[in-house]
Amino acid sequence: MIVQNFKKSGESLDMKQKDITKLFHVHFFTVSAWGTEKDTISLERLVKYANHFSFSLDYIFGLTNYNDESYLPLSIDLHVIAQNLKGIRKKTILHKTLLQKRLIQHKPLMLTMKIQ
Repeated sequence: MIVQNFKKSGESLDMKQKDITKLFHVHFFTVSAWGTEKDTISLERLVKYANHFSFSLDYIFGLTNYNDESYLPLSIDLHVIAQNLKGIRKKTILHKTLLQKRLIQHKPLMLTMKIQ
């Protein structure tokens, strides 16, 4: 879903892969791998993209079918995210691998993490 919405949002801006490579300072093959889901777009890059082009993360993550025009730029704190994941693991007594599998299956759970 993320890749599809990332592509759709880029198409709505008439962006080409070369434009995305310039924005993120990455190689063409990296952007191509994102498009074919052979590689994952990092959360930092998704936030940078959303902030740069005013796309809501809810739209990019597939939680809504439309882009919220009132999107406000945000930043993330990886330390806070890591601490929240550690807390979830302790609370639910989950091994890292099992938590990762559950997060992939239940994508909305990822959004309950504190983003500042």
